Amino acid sequence: MILSTHGIIIPNSAPYTYLLDLYPGADAAFSLRKLSSTYSGSAIRVRRASDNTEQDIGFSGDFLDVASLSAFCSGTTGWVTMWYDQSSNSRVAYNFTASQQPLIYSISSVSTLNGKPSLEYLNNFAYLKTNSFTGGIVDSQFMVVRANVINCIISDGNNTNNISIWTTNTPGDLRVFAGNIDIASGIFPLNQQHLLTAITNGANSLIKVDNTEVTKNIGTNVRNGLTLGAHGGLQFNRLQGFFQEYINYPMDMTSSRVAIQTQINNYYGIY
Repeated sequence: MILSTHGIIIPNSAPYTYLLDLYPGADAAFSLRKLSSTYSGSAIRVRRASDNTEQDIGFSGDFLDVASLSAFCSGTTGWVTMWYDQSSNSRVAYNFTASQQPLIYSISSVSTLNGKPSLEYLNNFAYLKTNSFTGGIVDSQFMVVRANVINCIISDGNNTNNISIWTTNTPGDLRVFAGNIDIASGIFPLNQQHLLTAITNGANSLIKVDNTEVTKNIGTNVRNGLTLGAHGGLQFNRLQGFFQEYINYPMDMTSSRVAIQTQINNYYGIY
């Protein structure tokens, strides 16, 4: 590993691989690293607090362009207004209300988690929401997150009765809701970075937190849009913590699950 001039840890021990090249077909893919060799757009759009000017921030090589971000936000705070989709669907996770945007830069430094750039969800007010997309009960989600509080929603649809992932009122418990409430106990400690996998296939749900796995029965709710960090219909139970990556597949990715998790963990070094 090497440390950039902006304090960001960059992997140098192996050739970089693109997750979406290896495992195509994602419905949405948001990250602060490059996920596709063919993606040519920006990573995020940032608003600086000093004058509310906005600017797209792209990649330097395969990683977030922290030099451009630091130059744009130096001496003030930077807030994410849009997180760009790297799948072929060109979706955008957005929030145009200044008081509800996640932090990416604070005065003199990029927001990081475990040495990598991260969106920081502060004080129970931030969330990002996509333009709607629909799907069935078969759904696979992979995300790199840290939750600091109980009873917050990590991912949801855009309305009520969607597939959603929650921390529960008991520290360490995680809930998948898709018509039935499936609670996996003791597998999601707060205040820690986790690689979270949630797969629903119409018959059951698989919850995987790092190396811990639980399979339970599942309901019949479907995917209808995507909200990152809050209830999709009412925007309550907001995440407090960090969000680094989210990838959704409209299919059962059980056969590729271990390989996808390995690719993600090789970059983030979570476990």
